Amino acid sequence: MTILIFSRGFPTSRYPLNGVFEYDQAKALASIGHCVIFAAIDLRSFRRKRAWGRKSILSDAVNVEMISIPCGRLPKRLMAWIYLRAMKLVYNAIVKKFGDPDIVHAHFTELGYAAVRCTLLHDIPVFVTEHSSLIHSNEIDTVRRQMAAFTYKNAKQVIVVSRSLALKIMLYYRVTTTVVPNIVNTDVFNYNLTHEGDKFIFCATGNLKEVKRFDLLIHAFSIHRKNSKKSRLEIFGSGLQMVELQNLVEQHALEGNVILHGLCSREEISEGYAKAHCFILLSASETFGVAFIEALAAGLPVIATRCGGPEDYIDSSNGILLNVDCSADEAARAMSQMIEQYKNYDRESISIDVRQRFSPKKIANELESIYYSELRQGFSHVE
Repeated sequence: MTILIFSRGFPTSRYPLNGVFEYDQAKALASIGHCVIFAAIDLRSFRRKRAWGRKSILSDAVNVEMISIPCGRLPKRLMAWIYLRAMKLVYNAIVKKFGDPDIVHAHFTELGYAAVRCTLLHDIPVFVTEHSSLIHSNEIDTVRRQMAAFTYKNAKQVIVVSRSLALKIMLYYRVTTTVVPNIVNTDVFNYNLTHEGDKFIFCATGNLKEVKRFDLLIHAFSIHRKNSKKSRLEIFGSGLQMVELQNLVEQHALEGNVILHGLCSREEISEGYAKAHCFILLSASETFGVAFIEALAAGLPVIATRCGGPEDYIDSSNGILLNVDCSADEAARAMSQMIEQYKNYDRESISIDVRQRFSPKKIANELESIYYSELRQGFSHVE
């Protein structure tokens, strides 16, 4: 079938994570024989350096149609209007170039809303995958709540990336969803140990923002290291808290023992995982938690909080789960516990299990099954 996927961006060498989860699905669907058109609507700030306007390329057997309009932070209703106008422009160009798609699959609330509005006059089913941490929040602003309600009501099927998010949407919107997790890039993240020296290396990856609680992690590591001088913490990621976290490292006199690597490619992160012993992230909320899955695919046992996504795939066989409101002392004790029981984890088995459950082919087949199931129901109603 011809599948049109709408994404908020397209990964590039400068911004390798921009739209990467959506693009991973696009590549996976193309790999099992579908014609996939990937429409990237990039409304980030002009500070995100890239070419503006429209562009078409063929990448990994996926037809990529991009439109980039510098917007940044604007009122939500205005952003929704811009998304809709941009989507209509791209959609009409795609139909003219490739013909009508069999289905439209949009990711995140804003694009799901625009896709439903854009196709109201067309007899084309719209599938929406919700990833948004804002929907996972206990406090959803009025505009987003209204957009989400309209989107979920009018979509052919609402897909979510975790059971926790499914429960939230059922609670707030009384909509039944289907859980399909994100893909782990098994070409990049795999079992490959290259330990060096006698340090026990903890690592973490994510945007340096408040919800990830890297400040709590550094506090916890400081407590842990008082009794474990051979531990080191390496953090991969960039964000608004970089300076604050660097200052925190200095305050705790952890220079050389806590390393802030900044923005890194997936390949660089994978190399870091090969040298590490444990992945740890104490997030306040995760709709799925791709960073945990990538670490598990590399064979790393993990320490996580019960913050939404991790409960779906972390248990005693591959890590330690803490309460989401854990203290720095509790996290520090978990670090010491990890060192004590590290040899009990079968890292190769951890990697194999996750790579099988979240591989591109596995997720592509799940999506394909959902598409065909819904389309068959539509045909039966017509008959």
